[in-house]
Amino acid sequence: MTRHYQLGKEAWDGVLINLSGAYRIYAPIMYEGYQDYELMDNDLIPQIIYNSPKPVTPIKTFFSPIRENVVSKPVPGLPVIIAGIPGCDLSALDLLDKFYLDEEFPDPYYSRRRNETVLIGADCHSANTHCHCTSYGLNPYPEKNQDMNVCLVDGIIYLSVYTSKGAKLLNKIQDM
Repeated sequence: MTRHYQLGKEAWDGVLINLSGAYRIYAPIMYEGYQDYELMDNDLIPQIIYNSPKPVTPIKTFFSPIRENVVSKPVPGLPVIIAGIPGCDLSALDLLDKFYLDEEFPDPYYSRRRNETVLIGADCHSANTHCHCTSYGLNPYPEKNQDMNVCLVDGIIYLSVYTSKGAKLLNKIQDM
């Protein structure tokens, strides 16, 4: 199913601005020496960090929040796009999925969030001192659990699609 698409960085920023009306978009932004995920608005989109390892917040916080009211019915909201996820965090979803999507006792809150989220992985072109992907046999690029991958090289955004959710998003992008 892998499909590829490329566009300029400014065009990609425009795509994200257009998508922000239909999705809540999170991506890493640099803050005084560290990066972390931020809910995107039009002013932040040009500041997204690409191909740089490891936002401070792990991806699991999007799917298993610290506090949640589990006695009320979940309220549906806008679907979510999380962009710039390193391969190590995407690999870690295997553990969460195994636990929360257990066939006998699935967690409906976790399942709903996973189903309503498009995961866009990102290759790491460098490593931080705290990075450890290769010591666990992982590569510095996502190999699973991503719907799409984004890579910025010389002002060009390269998108690769891996799932039907990713294909659906790419179709929207191409229709813009």
